[in-house]
Amino acid sequence: MTKEKTPLKWKFRAGDSVSSLAVVDGVVYFGSWDNHLYALDTKTGEEKWKFKAGDNVYNPAVSDGVVYFGSKDSHLYALDIKTGEEKWKFKAGDGVSSSPAVVDGVVYFGSWDNHLYAVDAKTGEEKWKFRAGDSVSSLAVVDGVVYFGSWDNHLYALDTKTGEEKWKFKTGDLVNSSPAVVDGVVYFGSCDKHLYAVDIKTGEEKWKFKAGDNVYNPAVLDGAVYFGSDDNHLYAVDIKTGEEKWRFKTGSYVYSTPAVVDGVVYFGSWDNHLYAVDIELAEKFVPVKKVEEERQKDSDGIVYEENTLLKRDLLYACWNNGPADDIYKQSYETEVTHEQADYIENQGLGCTRFEEFDPDADDYDPEETEKIEIDVEDYVDNDFKNDFFSRFDTDELESGEISKEEIEDWINSSVGRLCELFRSFTIHDEDQIYLQVESKEYKLEDLSPDWTDDKYYLDDKKMEYFINTSMEDW
Repeated sequence: MTKEKTPLKWKFRAGDSVSSLAVVDGVVYFGSWDNHLYALDTKTGEEKWKFKAGDNVYNPAVSDGVVYFGSKDSHLYALDIKTGEEKWKFKAGDGVSSSPAVVDGVVYFGSWDNHLYAVDAKTGEEKWKFRAGDSVSSLAVVDGVVYFGSWDNHLYALDTKTGEEKWKFKTGDLVNSSPAVVDGVVYFGSCDKHLYAVDIKTGEEKWKFKAGDNVYNPAVLDGAVYFGSDDNHLYAVDIKTGEEKWRFKTGSYVYSTPAVVDGVVYFGSWDNHLYAVDIELAEKFVPVKKVEEERQKDSDGIVYEENTLLKRDLLYACWNNGPADDIYKQSYETEVTHEQADYIENQGLGCTRFEEFDPDADDYDPEETEKIEIDVEDYVDNDFKNDFFSRFDTDELESGEISKEEIEDWINSSVGRLCELFRSFTIHDEDQIYLQVESKEYKLEDLSPDWTDDKYYLDDKKMEYFINTSMEDW
């Protein structure tokens, strides 16, 4: 009996979900949420060595005999590629899930602490850092420019020497994608379900391709862009036209950056497998599906009603695209006595004082007043995520047909409840001076420019999985 042909060459099972990868000199390096970085033989898929970090391991890069990668444990690691032994590690302010880029002796990487870092590749010492509006995703460095995405919905272009911004491009949702730069164009994905092609000189869009769900981490080779999506597919798209060439379906989300070597595309999936797909066979045996049929499906393969809005996406938009940030980043001026200002500054959670007063001066009166500035985040930061989820309860919304107005009522009611909670927080316990937090009204299109229809079909599929996985990293 003739063995059936298949584009799959081998697969290796890790202990948990598989991250992006790097392929160098016959070895594939990849991280897993089982806290390990793995090194495998590309021909056989056999393990050469593995290294254990303190938490989930993400997206390696290899340069000059060293593999660099980040971890949820807030460190960037540098390991010897032959032995897997640690050379140094750098501590950021939060998790490091971006793919590092190593250019001219400098490692560039992003962190959930909202910064892009430039670190010396040999010593691990910091050279400069740039603050974005939210967590920083993976990046690419080309011709003195570093390109990276952020959860503030933008792709940035910075000067590698100074860290100064050259331009930024806004998408419809967070950019949690590694950019790829080829022939004057930067390709990257967004959680607005699009792959973008943007001119690197002007920052202007050339074309965009819509997948069935969030789009991540492209790789470009031989006239095609390869990328994964939360709709469970790896896509191949024409580099010039943005038209689909083929797609390959896996058992779960495809978040990793593909690596293309010798006619084979390597990529990981959240079904806990690393795949190696023959491109020539894929073009022959994996036909392109009907676009409209596939794009009505979510990653569980179910065809949804027209204008479906997942509770998962609604909750995520409230967290990332408006209400949460608007509350968290508020600040205000208020008038207090010198004595109260001293207490708030030194015994409370802090404030900004606009003038200096000497308590030992003859004319100092502790009951005289002064203006101070309060940053709301200093007072709500300790348990902000849990407070947010306790007030933004999607169980209050019934699945099924619902009007835009009803969704907006839920959003604004949730905002009001959260602000009311924070107004019960004190900035001065003894004198019971309370935190001031303003609430605002939101329209659905404030959270996503695509949400303009009068009615939606609200669906809670994948909420349990979403709560148990994605939300733990917020």
